[in-house]
Amino acid sequence: MWIFGDVRITECQRRLERLAWAGGLFDGEGSTMARGETSRPGYRRLNVVVPQRGDSNAPEVLSRFLDAMNGMGKIAEPIDGIYMWRVLDDTPCASHDRAPWALDRPGEATPGPPRPEGR
Repeated sequence: MWIFGDVRITECQRRLERLAWAGGLFDGEGSTMARGETSRPGYRRLNVVVPQRGDSNAPEVLSRFLDAMNGMGKIAEPIDGIYMWRVLDDTPCASHDRAPWALDRPGEATPGPPRPEGR
């Protein structure tokens, strides 16, 4: 537990803060693509990426993003100085680690953040 002044911050709250930060980074910098595969006509493969320019090392922001995602995905070697955190649709993930309010099963939502009135 962390204490800032009189405010106690639990590890769960810190994890949610990291996820919120990662969501903001992905919203501004990330991309999601569905690509067809010639070996499986009619099917699409999901690719999720966050690119960042770096020098000889991956940018710290991508390492922080990878940490916020609990190690899901990987940071690929740079191409023309651009590093990419990426996840393909065959990467195992547990949605509750990333978004505790995500759908468990179709039509069944777990409790999530409150919605503003009128929405």
